Parts: sequence; structure tokens; C-alpha cells
Amino acid sequence: MLIVHKLDRFSRDKYDSAKYKRKLKLNGVTENLDSSPESVILESLLKGMAEYYSKNLAREIMKGMKETAYQCKHTGGLPPIGYAVDPVTRKYIINEEERGIVETVFSMFLAGHGYNQIIRELTEQGYTSRYGKPISKTLGTILRNEKYTGTYIFNLTDSKDAAGKRNGNRHKNSEDVIRVEGGMPQLVTKADFQKAQEKMHQNKRQPGAYKAKEMYLLSGLIVCGECLKNVGIQYAMMGNTKYSGRSKLKYVTYRCGNRDRTKACKNPELRREYIEAYVLAQLQEKIFNDEAIPLLAKQLNEYQKSKETHVKADQQRLNKSLEGVERQIDNIVNAVAGGLNNPTILGKLSSLEQQKIELETKLLEAQQVKEKAAITEDALRQAFWLSGPHHQPQSS
Repeated sequence: MLIVHKLDRFSRDKYDSAKYKRKLKLNGVTENLDSSPESVILESLLKGMAEYYSKNLAREIMKGMKETAYQCKHTGGLPPIGYAVDPVTRKYIINEEERGIVETVFSMFLAGHGYNQIIRELTEQGYTSRYGKPISKTLGTILRNEKYTGTYIFNLTDSKDAAGKRNGNRHKNSEDVIRVEGGMPQLVTKADFQKAQEKMHQNKRQPGAYKAKEMYLLSGLIVCGECLKNVGIQYAMMGNTKYSGRSKLKYVTYRCGNRDRTKACKNPELRREYIEAYVLAQLQEKIFNDEAIPLLAKQLNEYQKSKETHVKADQQRLNKSLEGVERQIDNIVNAVAGGLNNPTILGKLSSLEQQKIELETKLLEAQQVKEKAAITEDALRQAFWLSGPHHQPQSS
């Protein structure tokens, strides 16, 4: 038997109520109301009032939350990684201990690193989620979060559907979304955020690059000339592996992506070692030559200086964290010297000492990055020589 003191405790949705009442009846659970026509009306009226109360309450709560949102204040829940909430103003502020996560994710992703490489780098830097776990599934959420550009956003995702399920990827109409430019501290430039969105969209269109068992240097970079000439469409040349002959020799080639779809393309497949060696030779002859080396060295050194600026920001963040840890250690030491001897406090002191060692190690590593030697023209020439086609492995 199921006992509720009011009908609205059973359900505030008439569809749910009908569904669960039928389940109860099938299992022999009886109703307290009699079977008269008046009881049917009374029950329907009570359920309707309960549902009205629930939906009206939700509407009033949303009114208050929208007023809070127009003031760019926190409306509840956990703030995004990289942000904290000011306890006085209830507005978002930068979390200095986490801002490095956001900056590392965006800078590495835009530099061409994959998710696994970014996760390893974050782990090596000692970053974890707020629950102490490695940062992994949240990378996509970070890269898609427009709030990092300084735009306050509220009421973006859609509410539950008719089945009661919520989908965070389903967005509301733009007129229902509250956006306030400059309503949050900026962690990522709008240009970098837009580049990240374009790169993620491009990666969706080329998922095979992350699953291929062979490395194709020219994947997505060369197109089929036959299709371009005949039908005016640029079909990409895709990597392909096949085995032929009795000995099952492996042939790795590039082939037109239109061949399998329409069977109309007659362009023959290109052996990978031939086309890649040709392109590398052309690059070395026309780009990595004596005239271009000084310019490349200059650009690489400028890029290294920009990385040093990023490292400088990390150093400032680490120094602030170190100062905070040292201040806590001093407070505990003074308390112990004053006669306070608590096992919990002593355990906290041990944890803080470990944090201090880790922060000092990271500061030392950052200093080593800043002191990295400049890239010379001779070093570039040697690198291009070793990676040139005359050093590529010969095909069997």
C-alpha cells in the first residue's frame, strides 16, 4: 500500500499521475476516494491545482533568477573551472589556482595538440578537478564555454523534455538567453575562442585522423585534380591501406574520397612514400632554403617569447599560491608554538608542506622554460636536414 497525506505529494503532473495510478491498480493498490462522479471531479481539480502550483512556482523562481542574471551575479551551482564567486558581491571572479587549466587547454588545443596530450600536460602540472580526479571529460565543456571570453550567459540550455530528460547540448532560442558582454572576467580572447570552435567543427568532419593506424602527413591537405577538373568539386585525398599478392604486401596510398561514393573518379591511387617524399623535397627546396631560414628563426623566437609571457603569468599564479600556503604554515606553526596540539592541525601542516614542495618544483620548471636558449639558424638547418627526404626510410 502507498500512503500520501495529499494528492500533490503523489504527483503534480496529470500524465505522471495517470501512469502511476494505473501501475498501482495493476498491483492491487486501492484508492481511498469513492467511485462516485463527484470524486472524479474532485480528484481532477486537486491534481490540476497541484500542477498549477508547481509550474507557477517555477515561473516565479525564474523571474528572480533572471533579475539576478541581469546583474551578472551567480545564480547557483558550481562556477565554471577558472572562476570563483565573490562571497560579498556574488559576482564571478578569477580563481587563480584554476585559471592555468583554462589557459593551458586553449593554448595547447589551438597549437594542434590532442585531448590526450592536453590531459597529460594538465596532470604533469598537478591540476585536478574539484573532486580531486584527473581533468578529462571536461575538456570539451571548457572549449565550448563562451563565458571565458567575458560574456555572462544565463538560461542557455533547454529544460527537460516531455520524457523528463535534460540535454545540456540542446540550446534555447536566442531571445530567451540572457547575454551581458563584459559581465565576467575574461580568460580567453574572443579571437582564440572562435578559432577553437572552428577547429572543433573541423575535427568533427575529419574524425578518421584520430583513429587511423597509419600516419598520413598530407591528410586533408591534398585534393583530387581529376574531380576538380571534371566536376569542379574539391574532394580530399584520403589515406588507404590494402594488402595484395600472395605474400600480402602492404600498400599505403592516398586515394580520392569520391571513388567509393560514386565510382566516377578514375584518378589512380598515389603511393604514400612517393607523394610525401616529393612534397617534403619541394618544401625543403622552396621554403626551407637559405633565404627563408632567417625569417623562420625570427618567427620561432617570437613564438618562444610569447610562450615565455604565458610562463610568466603561470609564475605569478604559482607565487601567489605559494605565498598563501606559506601564510597558512606560519599560522599553524604559531598556533602549535602557543600550545595548541591537535592531530588534525598537524596533518594539515604536513599536507601544506607537501604543497609547498610541489609549488616550488613547478616554479623551478617554469624558470627553466624562461631560460631556454634562442633558436639559431644553424640549428634550423640541421633540423631540416635530418627531416628531409634524403633521411626518409626507403620503401621495401
